[in-house]
Amino acid sequence: MSLERVIADMHMHSRYSDGRDSPEDMAIAVAEKASGCPLRAAAALTDHNTVDGVIDLSKLVEKEILLVSQVSRLRSMQED
Repeated sequence: MSLERVIADMHMHSRYSDGRDSPEDMAIAVAEKASGCPLRAAAALTDHNTVDGVIDLSKLVEKEILLVSQVSRLRSMQED
């Protein structure tokens, strides 16, 4: 088995949630951090209750995208 070393930020929020930056600006920042780094870079955009930022991001990058959303609360069936 071969393991690769990866540098990753697996919890980032864009302006679609409670972050400041656009998904595009975030992708550029991750790419800049990764340039010249001997490790592979990865990041997860985990906005609250929306996947809009991930959808925007998927149009910008030519990498695999994992669709993630940080859900604040799931409504129980008893509340209906």
